[in-house]
Order: sequence, then structure tokens, then C-alpha cells
Amino acid sequence: MAYFGPLTRRDPYETRPDGAYYGYARYRVAISEDCREYCGYCGSHQDSFGGIHGMETDHFRPWRKPFGPNNERRFEHLRDDPKNLVHSCGICNRFKSDHWPTEDPSLPFDGEKGWIEPFIENRLNFFEVDGDGTVNALKPPAEYQIRILRLNRPLLKRLREKAILEAEFRAYAARCRPQWERIVADEVGTPHATTARQALHALDLAEAALSGMK
Repeated sequence: MAYFGPLTRRDPYETRPDGAYYGYARYRVAISEDCREYCGYCGSHQDSFGGIHGMETDHFRPWRKPFGPNNERRFEHLRDDPKNLVHSCGICNRFKSDHWPTEDPSLPFDGEKGWIEPFIENRLNFFEVDGDGTVNALKPPAEYQIRILRLNRPLLKRLREKAILEAEFRAYAARCRPQWERIVADEVGTPHATTARQALHALDLAEAALSGMK
């Protein structure tokens, strides 16, 4: 299962009549939609945290971060820029906070430490997910991000394992349903058809249960 799929930003984002951006809070829904309603860091769906209102909007380049001896806020101009915003669960946002892993404001990655920008990088090149929900690093800076953001928190592992099992079940159902439906239609009145009908009923119940789970 591709748990950390690629993301694409809309273009353009809404602006004021003078072309300037609104305050960043206005873009909350748009950023959620661009992140496909998933946390851009741990990959968990917002429904696992109570919906969009249980999520936060992270500034990928932290606008409060001071740099150099004069404590210059080199990212302050990006405070309301929606291209600097990422849909985030509250825990990932707190672990990331205003931390910038390099001394160079232009570089989110120094070869070892760094953040993976979810709208720029294909995260599938950096992460893989085991069947038990564990996230593993494929190359830097994935190991750093896994460690700093605690991406293998027990809840996250359980959510990923559940998503993987659901995807496997849906693939199984899609593969078997046509075969069982043919048996029901072609072998009317036979024990084989009865068994196939019971199997289809079980699939219906399981799919209904999955659809009702968040």
C-alpha cells in the first residue's frame, strides 16, 4: 500500500483583490484538500483525529524561527503564503514546532538532518511501511524525520496497520465478488450457489462495516 503518496498543490490559491494573500487561517480547508485530508508528516487521515477541526496548519518553513546573531526571522514573509502550509496533526506539528534542521534558511536538508517537503518530494522515495504499520527510512533525511516527529508512535502504527488490512480486504473483495456473482447467476439452486450467496452476504456486511468506520 502506498501510504505516503505524492501531493500536488492547487494553482493558484485565493488572494485578496490587491493580489496579496489572506491570513493563513483562511486556507485551512484548501490545504486539507491539497493534502487529501491526511497529515503531511505522519500520513494519518484527519478522521483519526476528529476531522479537520482536530488538525492544525503547519508552516513548513517556520515564520517565527530566528537565524543568526541578530535573530532575524528569515521566513516571516511566508507567514500567510499557502504554498508554505501543510495539513498536520497536532502532535506532528508540536514535535516539528519552529525547528529548522539546518543553519541555512534555504536548505531544509543538509545531507543527514532535514525535513521532507511533502509537496516537493515524492515521499515514497524516502519511506516504506511494514505490514505492522512501522515506517522505515529508505534514505536521508527520512530517519531524522521519523525520529524527531516520532512517526512510529503506537497509535500511528496501529492506524497504518488497520489501513493496510482494509486495503488488502478491499482488493480481495474486488477479486472474488465477480466470481461469486457468476456462480449465483449460473448455478441457481445448487449448493455451490448457496455458498457463493452466503459469501457475498458476508462481503456486503464487512464492506458496510468498513464504510462506517473512521
